[in-house]
Amino acid sequence: EAIKIDGSLTKAELLLGWTYFMMADYETAQEIFDSALIKYEKCSDKRGMRMCYSNIGNVYFHKGEYDNALKYHKLANKLAKEIGDESGKILMSIGNIYFRMGNYEKALQNYNSELKFYENISDKHAFDSVKYNVRVLLANISRVYIYKGNYDVALKYLIRVHKISEEEGNKSWIGQSLSDIGMIYFDKGEHGKGLEVLKEALPIQKDTGSSEDILCDTVYLALTYKYKNLNYDIKEID
Repeated sequence: EAIKIDGSLTKAELLLGWTYFMMADYETAQEIFDSALIKYEKCSDKRGMRMCYSNIGNVYFHKGEYDNALKYHKLANKLAKEIGDESGKILMSIGNIYFRMGNYEKALQNYNSELKFYENISDKHAFDSVKYNVRVLLANISRVYIYKGNYDVALKYLIRVHKISEEEGNKSWIGQSLSDIGMIYFDKGEHGKGLEVLKEALPIQKDTGSSEDILCDTVYLALTYKYKNLNYDIKEID
């Protein structure tokens, strides 16, 4: 309604586009972001242009058009550097694109660059405000190492993820990080450690996780019991 009254309300337009994006209506979202971009370009508003580039890049990413996604996120990153606004998740987004494209080295390069940016924040309050981003980055880095088959390095990053999860007291994060650590131990062949961690994770996942998370934990637990030749009560992991 605000946009109908005053078409220059580009911030409202971006929020509308984001709403369509969250509804997975990517075509409508892109039309709105494109429209907002034209308006920001006319008034040379680089901050607004950066937001539009990022949003359009996100649309292309979710449509599976990774080359276009990369193009727009790189444009957003270029503008972010020009205006001194490098606090966004642009490099993580670029890393995600490279990961989907199977370019793990480029993915790591971008993840680590953004992680370094956050780790250089000296103000504790400011760092606490980006802990979620740090946690996601650490998890993404661990995922790359898992795909590369380097489970020892992946485990180190997952342990850092778990530490942040405990510091924040977020049960959902704690359950997920324990699950990931338990699965890594299983993949490393350390079934005893995996069993211990997964048994801790499953009750938390039952409270906070998705049905897919719970199923995954249950399957890994059952396989761990099997590999250790242990009997188990199905009710214990059901």
